[in-house]
Amino acid sequence: MKIILEQAEGEIIEKKSRFIATMCPVESQEEAEQFIAKCKKKYWDARHNCSAYVIGEHNEIMHSSDDGEPSGTAGRPMLSVLEGADLHNVAVVVTRYFGGVLLGTGGLVRAYQGAVSAAIANCRIEEQIDLQLLLVTAESLIMLEGMDEETSDVRQTFTIGVILLLIALFIVLNFINSRSGRAVMAIRDNRIAAESIGINITKYKLIAFTISASLAGVAGALYAHNLSTLMATPKNFGYNMSIMILVFVVLGGIGNMRGSVIAAILLTLLPELLRGLADYRMLIYAIVLIFMMLFNWSPQFI
Repeated sequence: MKIILEQAEGEIIEKKSRFIATMCPVESQEEAEQFIAKCKKKYWDARHNCSAYVIGEHNEIMHSSDDGEPSGTAGRPMLSVLEGADLHNVAVVVTRYFGGVLLGTGGLVRAYQGAVSAAIANCRIEEQIDLQLLLVTAESLIMLEGMDEETSDVRQTFTIGVILLLIALFIVLNFINSRSGRAVMAIRDNRIAAESIGINITKYKLIAFTISASLAGVAGALYAHNLSTLMATPKNFGYNMSIMILVFVVLGGIGNMRGSVIAAILLTLLPELLRGLADYRMLIYAIVLIFMMLFNWSPQFI
């Protein structure tokens, strides 16, 4: 927004008529009217004292006066010069001393506009920054920077998650093929038979529990990193989430590593792929889930 810092004058002569433009910064309509009255008092002997003013950041108040000149030949052309210069909170009075020669409509318009332009050329103009716009722009930049940081965090978390998943698979697969892993599977298949051949059931149960608890703890820490709170509330880690994790294992097949991974990927992506079906999304999801369980556990039914 451009404003003038102090009062200024400009003068032109058009066919012996003298046009004196006086400009002044104003903050209100009352102040503008007082300035116009002051100029009329100063140039009381002039034939015309035409005026115009614009007030407000968005020119909320605009006014012009021809003061006896033909309608539209003085005030409105003066106002258009102020608007063209993008000046705000300014009032201008153009005083005309008649020189004896009629200028005609076009001549008057050019003369009044020229006088105002001459006054503007002599003004000290300052461009004020819109603080509200600057604040909004700064907030937008901060938000964009925050979004970039969040996107970067998501990418880093995803990378860490994939690395931890590969490490978990490596640990579990090696454990399964080890002596301890075979002992755990024997206990799983037949506890009594395993105990009868001398396998320490308590020991291997503790080993299996320790490994599973450690992997679950690492996964939980990564999951909590993406939450706004560490509390396991129903909103972020409730009954449905616990059931979903259990379904991953059951649907993929207990003891089947490859099946559990595929089931986890499928059951995570399926609700998102069906989101466009609105109310039917969960119904289709349930049907697919039932058929997958029947296929894994009762293939003869299919």
